[in-house]
Amino acid sequence: MVTRIPVVADVIIWARKRSRLSVSDAARLLGCDFETIEKIEAGELMPTAGLFRRMGEIYLLPEATLLRATQPPDRPLPKDFRSFDGVSVTLAYETIASIRVVEARQESLATLAETDADIIAPNLPIHSTNESPERLGASFRKQLGFSIVNQMGMAAEQAFIKWRVLVENMGVSVYVEPFGQDDTRGVSIYFNDFPAIVIDQNEKFPGARLFTLFHELAHLLIRQAGISNLNNKNSVEAFCNRFAAAFLMPPEAIQAVFDISTLKKREPTIDEIAYAASKLCVTISQMALRLEQLGHAESGFYKRISSKLSPPTPKKKKKGERVPFKYTYVSRTGHNLPATVFSSLERNQITALEASRVLDLSPSNFKSIRETIEKRRAEAVNGEQ
Repeated sequence: MVTRIPVVADVIIWARKRSRLSVSDAARLLGCDFETIEKIEAGELMPTAGLFRRMGEIYLLPEATLLRATQPPDRPLPKDFRSFDGVSVTLAYETIASIRVVEARQESLATLAETDADIIAPNLPIHSTNESPERLGASFRKQLGFSIVNQMGMAAEQAFIKWRVLVENMGVSVYVEPFGQDDTRGVSIYFNDFPAIVIDQNEKFPGARLFTLFHELAHLLIRQAGISNLNNKNSVEAFCNRFAAAFLMPPEAIQAVFDISTLKKREPTIDEIAYAASKLCVTISQMALRLEQLGHAESGFYKRISSKLSPPTPKKKKKGERVPFKYTYVSRTGHNLPATVFSSLERNQITALEASRVLDLSPSNFKSIRETIEKRRAEAVNGEQ
């Protein structure tokens, strides 16, 4: 006999719409036919136990929530800064899923803080778009203490790891999660006392990830967290772009990678821009725009250079190459959440089972993940190459 789960149609409809799924999209993801979803949402059919479990997974909700008699209060998605002049924008299911996953992690941090007095929410300073993003970016670069010499001495992959650690040491969780086929580049989240940044896992170029990291940090500092695509037509996005550019490419860094006297005589070639961009761990287009911003190139230079660029080809993994699990896990989940949970576990504030649930991680992996995080934090603070 097939076991069916009693649910309230209005709650199931709310759960689907919360993920911005159409009936047909939900049916496809749930692996059932369109008519089945329609009947469940009309109250004419109860889902099987297997379908009910899949609903919890696809709708990103605990099964207990789906069993409620009424719709629960819900948090809206972060503000969407990708629109301009009221133009409608789409948000892919995969992007929504990643946002909801990160929100759940930050809720876990807040819950831990309620029971563990040693977990203290970060005290991020509050800034405003009325300030100069150039000065603010320069100020935070000085605060994080990462020299131009160090920046020029490493690959973009290394720079992203190190600066991610330094940002997380401020108490900001930084996650790398897959976004869908929309134009979202990053998301900043600040609905409770524990802020977070989410960067697209599908962005394969560390220089672009690095720029998004500081773009989203600016969103947190001005307390305008949300969904971003780095669109300069939006005033908040433009402010955050300028902050990131000032952080990664301050005037003294530009002077270190270009002969300024030569720039006064002629525009740099794409090869020269590419070399400078690689030294500062940014992309060619970001470097071209920065030269224009600082007056080292005429207006329109960025568009001319960008129009000549071909989409870069990401590095391919060597055949048979496998990245150890500890690196793939930390790459996605970051350092702040695991480190906080491990610290609470060591003080016996939570059990290993509770830690495993929060981290979605087997206790057998705790040691290797903790050692990886500790090593990266030590290297970032000590400035080791």
